[in-house]
Amino acid sequence: GTAVAKTPQPPVSPGLFSRLPDTALAKLSRQAIRGKSHAVKVNRELLRRQHRLSVSLPGDISIDVIRKQQQDLGKGRSSWVGHASDDPESTVILGISGDAIAGSFHYRGKLFKLEPRADGSQVLSEVKATAPAPELDPIAISVPASVADRVADISSGAPNLKVLGSAGANGTGSELDVLVAYTPAVQALYGTEGAEALSVQAVAETNQAYSNSDMTTRLNLIGVYR
Repeated sequence: GTAVAKTPQPPVSPGLFSRLPDTALAKLSRQAIRGKSHAVKVNRELLRRQHRLSVSLPGDISIDVIRKQQQDLGKGRSSWVGHASDDPESTVILGISGDAIAGSFHYRGKLFKLEPRADGSQVLSEVKATAPAPELDPIAISVPASVADRVADISSGAPNLKVLGSAGANGTGSELDVLVAYTPAVQALYGTEGAEALSVQAVAETNQAYSNSDMTTRLNLIGVYR
């Protein structure tokens, strides 16, 4: 008989998410689109070991994502920034703290959010890209002495509220130190590590937006506390 040459298949990227039964689905995001949410387990080890990952998103969307940058922030916190292999204009941004991971996936006009929960679960949802979270009035806060001591360990600046938006050590204003405070309600929903992961993600998203706009300004997360 005639031998038929087999077409080589591209390597299969390892999957970042393992879908869990719907019974494990925790409280959904307020912006989640009905029927477009999954309870998932995140294969965290792959984020450290793999440059390319397969991601399954709600709505039967499967993409390969490629890491552009990974930053270790210390104390179990890190950020992961990349894009879909078939769409360089897309963005994938993850914030990690301990076992909690928060993330956003902007892909071809759709927005997906990965949110941690206080019980250790993770919820992946498609959300309304045209409906940002409502802007709330600012909450007056004071920094307890114990928190000020922790900030002093991280930053060379004065351990008080002046570190919020203050210029970094280079003195040029191109690096801004940020201290994030969250409420008990946030801790109840996301957990301590979850709130920290969301903070890391928010800073990474802002820095990516600066980079996309050819701005040299960067945010430097120096602390997260309740």
